[in-house]
Amino acid sequence: PNLRYARSVCAIVGLITDPVPADAPVAAERTAHFRALLQRMLTTLRHRGPDGEGSVFDTDSGRGADAYLGHRRLSILAPGPLADQPMRSADGRYTLSFNGAIYNFVELARDLDVPPLLARSDTAVLLSAWARWGVDCLARLNGMFAFAVWDARDRTLHLCRDRFGEKPLLYVRPTPTTNATRPVGGGVRLAYASEAKALLAVGLAAPRLSAPALAEFLATHDIDHRPGQTLFLEIAQVEPGTFLTLRP
Repeated sequence: PNLRYARSVCAIVGLITDPVPADAPVAAERTAHFRALLQRMLTTLRHRGPDGEGSVFDTDSGRGADAYLGHRRLSILAPGPLADQPMRSADGRYTLSFNGAIYNFVELARDLDVPPLLARSDTAVLLSAWARWGVDCLARLNGMFAFAVWDARDRTLHLCRDRFGEKPLLYVRPTPTTNATRPVGGGVRLAYASEAKALLAVGLAAPRLSAPALAEFLATHDIDHRPGQTLFLEIAQVEPGTFLTLRP
């Protein structure tokens, strides 16, 4: 058996921040700050993706929101640079950061007329499916997945998770008070990651445990009876079989 496939894990991380025009006096400083945050999140999750690392930044627009997307890769289906992530669509509108496996990607590639070279990568096929069908593609997917899609035109982020929640996808929305008391998170509207430790490592959430969630975990070895909760008070999870959309 392909043990790498059986243990298929990658890591996705990202930040959505307030927009800063390129000519703003603090633009360079803030962009460097958020890039450094993203890099620390990626480094924290290196164990999930030892085969590669990538990041994409969509900043300087001055409108809607800015985006910082990162990925740690465990290569399985397409081990070369063909499937490097985050992956951008040909027209530059969509950027995908994906953790998981799409089992029916061959059939989807055929339906979408994906070029043969790209059809070898389930990531490329998933990106093509999103570009064609948007969120409606989720009903067509057979697999385990957690992924983020950034829409550069609409300045919108989508976070999606498979039906059974096999792949984790956690997020935090810092409040104005949180941003004020923790300058490291200033200007962050939403941050997401495959593991809580990436959000905790950069101070975007406090390591305060949820007593009800902890009691539930100790009693049942599970915390999914209450939708969206995690062991940490300030960190939520995208519920299995759902997607979350963040608009400007």
